Amino acid sequence: MYSFGCILYELWTGKEPHASMIDPVAFGEAVKLGYRPDVPACVPLGWRDLIDSCLNQDPALRPHFRDILHMLDTLHGTLA
Repeated sequence: MYSFGCILYELWTGKEPHASMIDPVAFGEAVKLGYRPDVPACVPLGWRDLIDSCLNQDPALRPHFRDILHMLDTLHGTLA
């Protein structure tokens, strides 16, 4: 789920969530220690919530894909 959250982040921001970190190993360590990219305010609130939930520090609290499909169906109208 974390990777899906990173993809959503990139789609909305046009930036990699780890762009400030050149070393992928350092990025992995930072993620383990709680690093999460800030989702900018230009991303609509529902989408920010979805991204944040996918990037939750506790994997058990990240949504399942069936829940994400429901959220995406709900959020689809916010793209217009």
